[in-house]
Amino acid sequence: MPNRTLAAIVLVAAIVTLGCDNIFGPSDDSQLSSLSLEQAVISPAFEPGVFEYTATVPWQVAQVTVVATTSNTRAQIIAGAGSHALGVGETAIAITVEAESGSSSSYTITVTRSEPDSNADLASLSMSGVTLEPTFDPAVTSYSAVVAQETLTVTVAAVPVRPGATVAGIGEIDLDIGMNSLSIFVHAQDGTPQTYSVVVERLLEHALERTFRARTSTDGTWYQVPSTLRGITRRVLVYVENSQSVSNTVGQNIADEVESSIYDMIEKNFADVPDIDDNGKVILLLLDIIDGFAGSGGYVAGYFDPVHMFSTDTFSQSNQADMVFMDVNPGVAGSQSFFRTAAHELQHLVNFGATFMVDGRSQDLWINEGLSAGAEYLYEGSQVTSRINYHNNDPNQTIRYGNSFFVWNGYWEQVVGDTLANYSTVYLFFQWLQLHASNGTGIYKDILGSSHRDFRTVVDAATSRINWSLSSWESVMSTWRHANILNNSSGLRGYKGRIQTVPWSFLNTSGISTSLSPGEAVLIRTSGDRYTYSGGSGASIRYHGINTASSAVDTSGPTYFGDYVLVFNANSNNQSADEVAVLPSVSSLESESFTLAVEYPAVDLPSVYPVDVHFGLDHEFSPESVRYDHNPSGTGNAFLDRAHR
Repeated sequence: MPNRTLAAIVLVAAIVTLGCDNIFGPSDDSQLSSLSLEQAVISPAFEPGVFEYTATVPWQVAQVTVVATTSNTRAQIIAGAGSHALGVGETAIAITVEAESGSSSSYTITVTRSEPDSNADLASLSMSGVTLEPTFDPAVTSYSAVVAQETLTVTVAAVPVRPGATVAGIGEIDLDIGMNSLSIFVHAQDGTPQTYSVVVERLLEHALERTFRARTSTDGTWYQVPSTLRGITRRVLVYVENSQSVSNTVGQNIADEVESSIYDMIEKNFADVPDIDDNGKVILLLLDIIDGFAGSGGYVAGYFDPVHMFSTDTFSQSNQADMVFMDVNPGVAGSQSFFRTAAHELQHLVNFGATFMVDGRSQDLWINEGLSAGAEYLYEGSQVTSRINYHNNDPNQTIRYGNSFFVWNGYWEQVVGDTLANYSTVYLFFQWLQLHASNGTGIYKDILGSSHRDFRTVVDAATSRINWSLSSWESVMSTWRHANILNNSSGLRGYKGRIQTVPWSFLNTSGISTSLSPGEAVLIRTSGDRYTYSGGSGASIRYHGINTASSAVDTSGPTYFGDYVLVFNANSNNQSADEVAVLPSVSSLESESFTLAVEYPAVDLPSVYPVDVHFGLDHEFSPESVRYDHNPSGTGNAFLDRAHR
């Protein structure tokens, strides 16, 4: 009895494990365990013993996919699974299952595809940033819209009521000035057509052709500039002199870049862009500025002329527009230098709007130029290396003899013509300010927003934003001079490691005297690590002993300890006359810089380089006052030559 029980248990286990068909022969199971369509629901719900089903799909469904699974793993689906094309009306799909024994079953799904719809209506119609009149209604097929001149394109979007209907005439569409007739074509499922129309009027708010007035930078002569509008955005107009080859594409790219990368930067860091012509836009006029350029040397890359901020009742030549002038010969429209100049000149524009247009007082030119140098830096997003390299190479050899920005049109500009030294030194000074300010470049807005228009605005900003010790112009200027000499990576006597300057200095031989304008300075190698001042210099001349090893600065006097002595004119009145400065034993330029950490290759003055020009508010051109007569004969020693003038 126990043996028979064990045998029965083994038999049951075999049946469970191998399947009864393996015990009793091939299976006759030809049924499905599941059946469905991917695109529709079959009816009735699937049952293995039910062999007839139906399904309904809309017209746009042109094929269905049958998914089926056999009840027995050894059965096979020999027909019907997979994709099937549908015609309009009924399509019968047979799914045949063959059992292991060879017997078979057939399931049928009859799919009814509906007739195509004739509805060619739209469910929605819209245009980016545009309001349609009247409000959209599927039954209304005609609309109108009005857009501003700066709207160059619209993007049309439309959705049909019936899926499967087709829509054409959508996407991005260019707009011309005036009336633009747009058609949106809808074809119903059965091909029935319908057209929706929208007439978009692009307003002519700003003339496509305009003649501006400009002045030559050589003698201030007024001349006319026929021009064509080549670029427009919400806040920028770009006109191009008709004789210049600047395409619409380039003009529009310029307008886009000024709109997106310069306009907001100027307003955030300096002041709001004025809108004296009430058009909500600033104008860039691209032209060949008449500046005497003859293939080499300096050219005027751009300028702001304040005359155009007034009505023609005040200045008959006014364009009555907030605008800047941008050179495109030899300047290159749309280049990085071009945009840097645009940022520079737009700062001049907003500076005038925030100062003279408010209370009739302009900012000192060197401050205005320093802020524009800051605008160049902000646009670049990094240091403007050409400004730094010019200082460090000093190709005209004027920075080493004291040339600096404080007296902008001074001795070295009028006699030697080295305007670029002003730009390089004022760039460094305003970088030094923002690098040490607690609010970074926010100090620029502090300076422009001050009620002062001279050095006092810088002193106030330096005192409040950098250090209380910078409470006088002398302390500000001397500390900046120390920074150019010592290049410390921390503290005020350096640029925090962001900029490396070359401190030009002179060897110690025989003492002589020279003249220094306010703000100018020279660096002298001392004899015996000290210099004792014995008199003879002007009242504003200061001496600071500089110990380059310890970074100590000795201002006590009359003996100044240090391996170098800084001699500078501390006068805060940049209209004052030059003062005599007794120099301790100076003759020739030192051959190597004592703190030079980065090697700067010696370079010549660039063959072509950009400069600025400044126009006044007089009716006739008036060059900046000339303080020095050029004396072509000299001793060959720049210190002695200047002392004799």
